[in-house]
Amino acid sequence: MSDKFEESIELMKNERTGIATICINNYKKRNALNDELMEQLSEVITELEKWSTGKAVIIYGTNGFFSSGVDLNFVRKHSSIAESGYHYSRLMHSNLSRLQCLPILTVAAVEGQALGGGAEILTACDIRIATKSAKIAFLQICMGVTTGWSGGTRL
Repeated sequence: MSDKFEESIELMKNERTGIATICINNYKKRNALNDELMEQLSEVITELEKWSTGKAVIIYGTNGFFSSGVDLNFVRKHSSIAESGYHYSRLMHSNLSRLQCLPILTVAAVEGQALGGGAEILTACDIRIATKSAKIAFLQICMGVTTGWSGGTRL
């Protein structure tokens, strides 16, 4: 299996039921988002905005982990480039605002952990369903920074 296949935001739409799923798939990094996945999420949301027969979308992560937020290797790579950090912060702010404003029901199915940006994704959904063992944490607070994708505002 190639790394490209392993890292993806997968959209599946069921035209008969009107229910779609978004799968965050980067299991080697606990479904952390990097630049490519943030761009893919934007494309998926654009497709859902155009879906006239849609009724609901369920977002979840693979392998028992919702999402650990942003990929820290991506952060290290881009931390010295202010424009890059700004671009991806704005992109995810836009992605989550657009997810929140979809004219269909949005549901986060949380299994495992939703950390940092993963917890911020939850704030953009209408409904959050979690397993008994799920853990949700805004780890940004422990690092002394604010939420980068407007999750704090949505709370």
